[in-house]
Amino acid sequence: MQAANIPCILAPYALTGGAILVCEMLLDECGTSPSNALLQSLNMLTQTHGRERKLSEFRQLLEAAGFSGVEGRRTGAGLDAVVAIKRRSDNSADTEQVPQ
Repeated sequence: MQAANIPCILAPYALTGGAILVCEMLLDECGTSPSNALLQSLNMLTQTHGRERKLSEFRQLLEAAGFSGVEGRRTGAGLDAVVAIKRRSDNSADTEQVPQ
């Protein structure tokens, strides 16, 4: 499974107003720093064919999966934080149920 598919897989399990928290190293919008995220991205590419992403890339993935209000924060620790809220779909009922 590719990491880009994860928001779409999780979306049906998130109730409207629920949040998703992504803990990853964020690249700057130019994709040229910080150096620790670039090194981790290179490591991910060689080991798992993955990569680190920019906040704008996370925003695109999460919004396409039905989340909104995407915000990112640099934490100063090993991982940064991206949070998004599940928005109500146009065709959802008043009461939502988590898929079994």
